[in-house]
Amino acid sequence: MKRLLVLVIILAATADSISAQKRLIARGASEGELYISGIYGGNYGPWGDTLYSSIDHITENGKKLEIQYRVKLTGDTTIMQPYHILADATPGVLYNDDYEQLWFSDDYGKTWEVRDKPLGQNDYVISNVEGTIYRGSYVNFFKSTDYGQTFIKSEDISWLGRESGLKDCEFFSLIGHGFYHTYDCFQNYINLTISDEYVLIGGGIFPDVFRGSLPGEVYVTSASSERFIVAFSADTGYNYRIVHQRKRPSAFMSDRKAGDFYIVTGQTIKTQQPYGWHSEAHIEYYTDYGETLVGIYCHDLAWHYPDNHCLGVMDLQAEVQDKSNIFLQWKIPETDAVISCFRLYRNDIFLQELQGTTYLDDNLPDGSYTYHVKALYTDGCETLSYNKVTAKIGTQGIASTTLSNQITVYPNPTTGMLYVETHGRASLQSVEIFDLMGRTVGAINPLQKLEGWQAEPDGVVINISNLPDGMYFIRIQTENEIINKKIVKY
Repeated sequence: MKRLLVLVIILAATADSISAQKRLIARGASEGELYISGIYGGNYGPWGDTLYSSIDHITENGKKLEIQYRVKLTGDTTIMQPYHILADATPGVLYNDDYEQLWFSDDYGKTWEVRDKPLGQNDYVISNVEGTIYRGSYVNFFKSTDYGQTFIKSEDISWLGRESGLKDCEFFSLIGHGFYHTYDCFQNYINLTISDEYVLIGGGIFPDVFRGSLPGEVYVTSASSERFIVAFSADTGYNYRIVHQRKRPSAFMSDRKAGDFYIVTGQTIKTQQPYGWHSEAHIEYYTDYGETLVGIYCHDLAWHYPDNHCLGVMDLQAEVQDKSNIFLQWKIPETDAVISCFRLYRNDIFLQELQGTTYLDDNLPDGSYTYHVKALYTDGCETLSYNKVTAKIGTQGIASTTLSNQITVYPNPTTGMLYVETHGRASLQSVEIFDLMGRTVGAINPLQKLEGWQAEPDGVVINISNLPDGMYFIRIQTENEIINKKIVKY
């Protein structure tokens, strides 16, 4: 079978079967909750690397990260080695599939016990039902309803999908351009073909599918060597629209709240004491089906990753003033520990040490500026978590991803007439409107004039008075990117 490449933090792992949930990231039982399993650091020595792995619990949509479990990777099967992480709908319950046995935790990943030791190669697939998990090989399939303590063979299961749906025995799978969906463990199923626009196959990275939070919602992720895209369908795979794209392959996970999802990336940080490396996790939190980037939260997973007393600055804000100044402000973390000062960084370079919680970065040339703040406590702890904010001065040096700021859609809400205007470098190629089911309800090439759509030199005028009242999504294609915005017709 084809192989699936999953990238989470700095660990690349391959799965032997694309029909199972071989992932290093899992959604929790609550909104805004994730788990990450993977290597977070290593030593360099005369006998090679000594690797350390962990189970990380992420809450508050990425703001807070706690290392629940950490271990040196030794290959000792009597000790839980973090690998493929799974989570059902039970608060605090996790599973770890290391190919040889199934581990179980009911305290958010702090302690583990072996629940299943099958013979031969098996896949585990979680259900969105408390305590229900499936096990399968190529021909034999088993089901457990007691958190993996006992598995009973089932003749009613024909296959195990890659992703479980909202109901028991509902699964999704994606093999190449083929999208599969079932409500009865593949006794019956639909098989749809996804176009090349939404599924990229190349560079050894194969597509993946994730459930949404409402019936019929699914996300499809895929990557080529130069592009990573996230496509969304509200009608169980019949129609799609792109809600996120970038050049770098990344890890994706949908949230339990409708329209929310996460992009997880990372980088390697070299260290001298001890001589080695560790990883820095970056969690991007999106809402409104990719329309809004709420924040980017970074966690430097050093071996001495601090306890809760050493809280980071996670609410930094930036505002452009007088065209060439950027005003920064943040709050003091809520902790009983004493902070001695704050350290401000611009574009990852230390800028200044401050006693207060505001700063004016003035007289800046045109460009893009990214900031973060670390708190230094009197006990010597410097926070390893922070959020990043980006502000832009002028138009020079700004990446093409900022073109969304040069597109205006108004009025919103609207009773009928909708104006799409461009400013600066943005150049319209096409405009489409989708309903909540992902179906196209209007489209235009700006160079043409269609009934109800009027092309203008700096945009288009759209008459949507014939559409039913409700929420829609407008997809705007420019020369360099695809922009998605939410609109309301009333």
